[in-house]
This record gives sequence, structure tokens and C-alpha cells, in this order.
Amino acid sequence: MLALDSVLANRYRIRYEIGQGGMAVIYVAEDMRTGEDVAIKVLRSQYAGDAEFVRRFEREAYAMLRVQHPNIVQVYDVGHQDGVHYIVMEFVKGQTLKEYIQNQGALSVEEATRICLALCAALQTAHDNGVVHRDVKPHNVLISENGDVKMTDFGIAKVEGASTTTLSGENVLGSVHYIAPEQAQGQPTDEKTDIYSLGISMYEMLTGELPFQGDTTVNIALQHVQERMPSPCEVDASIPYSLGACVRKACAKDPAQRYQTPRDMANDLVLTYTAPDGHFADLPEDREHTAVIPTLREERRVGQTQSPKRNIMKILLPTLGAVLILVTLFFIVNAVINNASGELVAVPSVVGSNSAQAQATLVSSNLQVTLEYTFDDQVPEDQVIHQSIAEGELVKQKTNVTITISKGVEQIPVPDLKGLTQEQAAGTLQEVGLKVGEVRTVYEPNEVAGLVVRQDPAYDTDVPRGDEIDLYIATDQVPNTVPQGWIE
Repeated sequence: MLALDSVLANRYRIRYEIGQGGMAVIYVAEDMRTGEDVAIKVLRSQYAGDAEFVRRFEREAYAMLRVQHPNIVQVYDVGHQDGVHYIVMEFVKGQTLKEYIQNQGALSVEEATRICLALCAALQTAHDNGVVHRDVKPHNVLISENGDVKMTDFGIAKVEGASTTTLSGENVLGSVHYIAPEQAQGQPTDEKTDIYSLGISMYEMLTGELPFQGDTTVNIALQHVQERMPSPCEVDASIPYSLGACVRKACAKDPAQRYQTPRDMANDLVLTYTAPDGHFADLPEDREHTAVIPTLREERRVGQTQSPKRNIMKILLPTLGAVLILVTLFFIVNAVINNASGELVAVPSVVGSNSAQAQATLVSSNLQVTLEYTFDDQVPEDQVIHQSIAEGELVKQKTNVTITISKGVEQIPVPDLKGLTQEQAAGTLQEVGLKVGEVRTVYEPNEVAGLVVRQDPAYDTDVPRGDEIDLYIATDQVPNTVPQGWIE
């Protein structure tokens, strides 16, 4: 669609294509203002004249602009030029979570839980801002090279105030393995729809496979509606029971039995660390059939006689350790999930971002922002050089963070040097931060010998601080050979 090395909106130089979907093509481009790489999603030309496709494309941009969170791909710019509709986004160098699972196989309990907690945080922010994703799946999650988790593709998101009914065929194709029962039946969708899809994604992370499979999309959709949701523990017995219960609760057929918010799900995920055999996430149907089964540790203790002191220590030490872990995880989850209501927030890093990105990131973390500007010959214009509070520091909400933004290389107006001696011209240039460049003598019989008669660049031209200015000094000595152009 877009030619490589072409420039979009007089700003984005197209470098290469990185992906295609049914509706759009994604390119990596250079932002010529900042020098940074960005991802540009371009609506396919065959849909540019279709009002419904354009509306859906614009809805994605609007939804992503409404939510600012470290675990959501950030949108920088939206527009259209000569019939080309585009969204400029943060470029995440890495792979999709789907590709990651395909390459790695089933993920460890720890890694799967870490990723799911990050997605809970992203979805909580989206829901708090009136946006329901409606297409949560590993294909729409990016894992950066350093392990950062980023949710993307809000193409069929429902924004608060819009229609609540699923459009025919809109989010079945391509997403049927993760679709909630109410979506499959064309019923109204809400935040709990995302929680169901997140549960399916968690199952896939833990097992490396999908819970419902079939030959046709209709068959798979019917399984989501009718079939019992299996626990990942049925595939891998080493997965903690309580974690499997969390997945099943997220995927309850009845939305009223699911987690009501991503925050609720995150809180239970944290509890699985200290209560791997706990029944706190059981569904009503599970509680009815749950029998208390002694653990292997308890069976081994049957018939053994131990001293009371040793028994007490065996009880106390694991208990104290569990309490410490639980307290630590409690504060971690509050920092990640409850930023909107907690007293403290962790300051995000904004150094290297442009001013708009930085302000949006800080404001979304419930912080206030003060802008300062300074010239810098190393950092591009509009890029953040420094922040007054370091990344990760816990501060009270509404704390003011001062960010210093580069004004780029300082531009100096070239002073008028005509009529000065070379020494005087050098002193004048030094005073304003410029230097003498090449010095040439030119035969000018009508000018005073030894004085500047011309300069390059010319007087009052803006040049970067530190630039060199060439001087032309008059001489009354006729050269043996007069080069063309010396005598006017």
C-alpha cells in the first residue's frame, strides 16, 4: 500500500512492513521529528471508501487514546492523508504472546501469572475509562524483548455510550477460540466479556493448548456456550489447584459468576502464591462436589510421633513465610492494580518520550506535571531529557513531577561582521557562541583592506550554536591570477 521510503503526513518515513490483517497493514516508520521508530497501522485502500470500516478503524484509535497505561500500546497520532487512514503507535520490538507460546510451549506458573497480572492492570484501566476490548487474546498482546507486556488492537472495542450489542460476525471470525458465550450468542457485552477471554488466554499460557477446539467456528462457539470449562490442572497436575480454579471462575458461563472486575481476578491470582490448594475461587458447582483430601505431607505424618517443639516450629516457619510473601504480593498488586484508589503510586519512566507521551503517562498514573525546557545539542527537540523523581519511586497521588524537555540545538542569529577586522569578527562570534570558519582574502579595491566584506552564512541567518562562519577579508593587492567571480 505505502511505498518504502515514502513520507506520510510530512513526518513519518516508511521503513518496512511488519504485519498484515484483514483490515489493515502495519509498517515500521521513522518519526523524522524525534528520530524514533513508530508503528503505523494503515487501513487497506479497498476499505477506505467504506463508512463502516472507517468508523471501526477510527473507533480503535479513539479507544486507545482514551486509555493510557504502561501495559497498553500507546497511540501517538491519528489522521488521514489523500485517502489513507492511519494510526501512529508505539513500536514494540518483540513478538505476540501467541508466538511466544508457540515458541516456548506452556509457560511456567510464575511467568503466566506475571503476564496475566499485567493484562489485568491494562484491562482495569480500560474499563475504568469506559472501554471494553472485546477481542482479548494472545494475538493482541505483545511481549517486548525485555519482557514487557503490552495489550493492543482495540479494533472492535466498545466505548462507553456506544451500542452494547455485538455486530453480526464482527468478533467471531479470528477470535472464536477466545469468545465469551454472550458474544457467541449475539448478546450484550460488558467488562466481564473481557475477563472470560483473559481466562481462556491464561489457560493457553499454562497448558500450551486451547480448551475448546473443533473443525468449524460454529462448533467451537457452541462449546463455549454449552461445554464445561476444563481446569488447566487436568492437563498439568503440577499447576496449583487454586490457580486452575481462578481460570475456571474467569471462564464461568454465567457472567454473574465470573470475576466482576480485572482487579478482583488479580487479587485472587496473588492469593494462589500462598494458598495453592485453596478453594477461594471455586465456582458453586465446584463447592458442591469438593471433598477434603489429605495432602501427601499430611499422609506422611500419620503414625509419626514428633516432639511438640518440633511440631510447633514446622507449623510456624511455613506460616510466617507465607504471611511475608502474602504481604509483599499485596503491596505489589496494590501498586499495579489499585493505582486509581491507592495512596501511593510508582512513578513511571518518561525519559526519552516526547512531551505529549510523557504528560499522558504521568497523568494516567495520578501525578501532576510541570514542564521545563532547555536547549540540548544531543537530544532531539520535544524529547524528555530528565524527570525530577526517579522511575519506580513510590509517591503520593497528585505529586508534582517536573520533566525537562529538549528544545533541540539552540539556534543563534548570525551577527553582522561587515567592516570588522578578522580579530574583531572572531571576538563577536565567540560572544554569541559561534566560531570562525574559513578565512579568505578577496580583491576589493573599493573596500578598506583588512576588513570583512562578506560572510557565510549571511547576517541574521539562524544557525545552530557552535557553527562556523566563513569570512571574506578585503585586500587591495591584485592577485597574479584572478579567479572567476573575485571581481564583481
